[in-house]
Amino acid sequence: MIKVVAVVVTFNRKNLLIEALNSLLAQTYPLEKIILINNASTDNTEQLLIEKGFLAHSLIDYRLLSSNVGGAGGFHEGLKVAGGMTVDWVWVMDDDSIPELNALEALLSANQRLRHHQLNPLILASRVNWIDGSPHPMNFPQLKRKDWTAIYAGLAEGCFPLRSTSFVSMLMNAKCIEEYGLPIASYFIWNDDTEYTGRILRNGEGYLVSSSVVVHKTTEKYTAFTKAGDRFYYEVRNKLWMIRFSSAWTGMERVRYILILFKNIFDYLSEDGYLWKKIKIVLRGFLHGLFKYKKL
Repeated sequence: MIKVVAVVVTFNRKNLLIEALNSLLAQTYPLEKIILINNASTDNTEQLLIEKGFLAHSLIDYRLLSSNVGGAGGFHEGLKVAGGMTVDWVWVMDDDSIPELNALEALLSANQRLRHHQLNPLILASRVNWIDGSPHPMNFPQLKRKDWTAIYAGLAEGCFPLRSTSFVSMLMNAKCIEEYGLPIASYFIWNDDTEYTGRILRNGEGYLVSSSVVVHKTTEKYTAFTKAGDRFYYEVRNKLWMIRFSSAWTGMERVRYILILFKNIFDYLSEDGYLWKKIKIVLRGFLHGLFKYKKL
C-alpha cells in the first residue's frame, strides 16, 4: 500500500485548523501520519487541540515551535520530519485549506493513470477553490506550456503539466526531499513554495489534477499581495532572492519574474493610501534582496 504523510503548518487559525484536521482524518484514502507544525500560535491552538482529542490521536505527530518562523520555516521543519520517515508521498497544505474527502485519492489515482503514459510525476497539485467554488487567485499555479507530449497525455487524464505550484494541497514524491533538499526557511512567507516546486520541476514532472479539489478558506478572495500591507516587504526581498540565487529558473524565466515583480510593485503602490510608507517597504525589500541573502 502506498504510504502518504501530510504536513500541515498552523499559526493562529485554530478553528479552521480543526476543520482541516477533520477533513484529513476522513480522507477516502487513509494517511499514514499527519505532521502538524504549530508556529508558536498565540490563540490557544494547543489547548483546543488537547480539548478536541487531536494530540492524543495516533495519526497526529505534533510539533510546537519555540517561535513563529513563518510558513516557509514551518514547511521546512515539517518536510524535514517527513524526510526521516519511510513513506512514498508527502502531502503539504496550509491550516486554512480544507480538502474534499476524496482529494488525496484523486491525486494518487491521477498518478497511476499518468504512469500508464510513461510519465513519472514528482508533484501533483489539487485545484484550489475559494469558498464560493471559484478558483482562488492566490493559488494559481504556473503551467508548463511547451512539453506537448506531456500536455496531450495529461489532458487525456484530466491533468495539466506544472512548472511551479503553491503549498496548498501539493503532493510530492518523498524522494524529492533527499534529492532537492527543503524549502528555504529564511523566506519566512511568500515565494518559498514557488521556488521549491520550481526547483523540483525544472527537470522533473508535475501535474495539476482537476478532479482533486481543496477549498482555501481565506477571509476574502484576494491575491497574496492585495492585502499585503507591511508584509509586501517579503514579496520584494524573496522575489529578488529567488531571481538571483535559485537554481530553479532559466535565464528567460528570471527575466519573466523580474517583470512580475515590477508589476506587483506597481499594483501595490497604486492601491489607495500610505504611499510613502509603501515606498519605504519596497525600498527596504530591494536593499535586503540585493545585500542580505541568507539561505537557511
